[in-house]
Amino acid sequence: MIYKDDFINWLSKEIGKAYYNGSKTEIITFCPWCEGSANKKHGHLYISMKDPVFYCQRCGEKGII
Repeated sequence: MIYKDDFINWLSKEIGKAYYNGSKTEIITFCPWCEGSANKKHGHLYISMKDPVFYCQRCGEKGII
């Protein structure tokens, strides 16, 4: 894993909610590009735990962290 628990705690504080997927291979959080509303139930931005990349399943935004 390339991230530590401090990173997921920081995401939770800054973006609102961040959690590991079931197998802890990705962090799931809210996308800052497409999920700006207050009615957030679950995130669509997936951050890989093995590679420094992210991908939003809703808007398609992707990149390297």
